[in-house]
Amino acid sequence: MNTELEKFQDNVKGMMAETMPVDEAGLKAEWQRIGDENGVDVKAADSHNPFWRIISELITTPFLWLQVFIQQQIMPNMFLKFAGGEWLEYKAESMGVEKQTAIKSQVMISFIRVDSTAVLEVPANTEVHSAEINGVVYKLKSVMVSQFNIGELEIEILCEAAEVGAAYNLDIGYYQVLPNAIDGVVAITNKESSLVVGRDDETDDKLRTRTRDKWSNQYNWHVDSVYRSIVASFEGVNSDDIWFDRTSPRGENSADVILLFDVGMPTQAFIDNINSEIQSKELFGLGDDVLVKGITRIPQDIVCDYAIKDGLTVAQQTQLELDIPNFINAAFREHSGAGWSVTRTQPYDIFSFGLLTHEIFNQFVGQLKNIRFTNSDITSELDVASINTLTVTKL
Repeated sequence: MNTELEKFQDNVKGMMAETMPVDEAGLKAEWQRIGDENGVDVKAADSHNPFWRIISELITTPFLWLQVFIQQQIMPNMFLKFAGGEWLEYKAESMGVEKQTAIKSQVMISFIRVDSTAVLEVPANTEVHSAEINGVVYKLKSVMVSQFNIGELEIEILCEAAEVGAAYNLDIGYYQVLPNAIDGVVAITNKESSLVVGRDDETDDKLRTRTRDKWSNQYNWHVDSVYRSIVASFEGVNSDDIWFDRTSPRGENSADVILLFDVGMPTQAFIDNINSEIQSKELFGLGDDVLVKGITRIPQDIVCDYAIKDGLTVAQQTQLELDIPNFINAAFREHSGAGWSVTRTQPYDIFSFGLLTHEIFNQFVGQLKNIRFTNSDITSELDVASINTLTVTKL
């Protein structure tokens, strides 16, 4: 349990103890006092006395239940810091904040052909896949009928994830498998990250943070919390992943709102929509010129060598050849790393290849003899490291 929550509950119990008994012994003493005052000649000390046994079952025990409920449920949930579940949703709704539910990712997929002499139709519900990532193939389907016109070698088709969730937000180039061939189409790929950012059901912690930001914004003071609240209302933007550059990046009285995304970078259209919303508010507290931008990604050439333990089957070796690069990709925010425990790049942080090595050993326990990165640790400012090239070699 959260230490702060335990302390709060203890404080509530202490406040209750100032005005009423809070345990069975104290309640028995109080019942005895009332009995003595009213001439009831029954002693509470006798635990086998039928009178006190019935009092205990009908009054003392329910009273203690009620106290515990007030102490552990009612009082904590009266405060945003400790509220959870429906209690938190009620508090959020009172500030005009609704809990975000899971939605499907939408991605523009480029379909490419080599012969442009004829019209070519791409049916609705055409399936597009990623390669396998931690045992999962992420699947999209086109949302409508599309076609190549004469002279067109490439068209973009809007595709939607088969299921809801943030795991479908993959970086550039991850959707490149066309499981059912279309005559004339030679390749597909996604040249941008998600057009509509998929998400999971919002957690209590994230809802609590957005509600806190909205509370700070209630009088519309034009400070960081106002901008944070506006930006965090957009799909796929986490309040904790909003950063501010107050170094006058575009001259005097300018400031940037920098967005870090769980995976890749959003489309420019997505960023433009946020900027339009902010400009419509005519806010001037952070700076007369405020611009929302995606975080700068610093490309890195990553080199990794690994050796396996004896006795691994061919299937295990093949899976490792797939999993190790994917695990590294997750650390650099190319996909969510669903099902893995991996530390990801962060602004104002040092990305440790020693820690990454340790996490790979823990994830693929008993399979690796050695793994080594030739890279030095990466120190980030208001930016994150990304992968330019990744070379993984089995020794």
